[in-house]
Amino acid sequence: MGKGNFEYFIDRGYLDTQIAKLKAGLLAHIDHRFDELQEQLCNPTPVDADKKSTPDKKKAVEKDPCQVWKEEAYRQCKKLVKEYPDQHNNYNSVLTKIYTKMKNTYGICLDQEVKEYKNGETGYVPTIDAISVKGDLRSLFESILGNMEEECKLREEKKKAVTTAMLARTRQEIIQPLIDARNDHSIYGSATYSAVSARMRKKGIDIEAAKEAYRKKIGAKRRINRNELFDNDADMKKIFAETVAELLHEAGKADHERAS
Repeated sequence: MGKGNFEYFIDRGYLDTQIAKLKAGLLAHIDHRFDELQEQLCNPTPVDADKKSTPDKKKAVEKDPCQVWKEEAYRQCKKLVKEYPDQHNNYNSVLTKIYTKMKNTYGICLDQEVKEYKNGETGYVPTIDAISVKGDLRSLFESILGNMEEECKLREEKKKAVTTAMLARTRQEIIQPLIDARNDHSIYGSATYSAVSARMRKKGIDIEAAKEAYRKKIGAKRRINRNELFDNDADMKKIFAETVAELLHEAGKADHERAS
């Protein structure tokens, strides 16, 4: 049987019908899948919808940096009021002192800063809002607030230094913590005594005049030395104790800065 005779065994009508059915099936399947994809895009499943509608957790908790800064400034001011109520009445009094320092010492026109911040809008705007958007003003605010805290600490330490109990101590007992803080190994801490005397003179205390006044007061003909003056003259002992407290505060601050 030759090749040419093979065509007599093929039912072309049947073959054409089956091919047409196959084409129709493939087209129907493609159309169906296309419709499914379109449906998913237009109506996402609950899982897909959650992925799209639920914001990223990190983004959800992010706050405006200016708001974060204001909250921290508020916390620090409240802390100052809580720790030193005798020096600061409330949060607003702390802010007022900071604003006054910014204006009078550093020449910052806060009214103009607020005006620029409002940008033509009406209504009240807290000054701290205008400060919060400028890095240089925030830094200045923080610096002034930090200095206020240091000043409060120093006042409290000096107040404690001149209590009756503290002044009842001997001159050496009063100055010994400062000698230790300075790691002073000079004889009897003489270098620390000299530092205290130098600071007293810097504050306008005339130690020589005080010696002479005390000598006349007790009717002594001999010369009065510094230590005797600090031991026996109540006013000078008070100034001595306050100055020791001041230098001790500075030594502690320096240690803290070195550690950080």
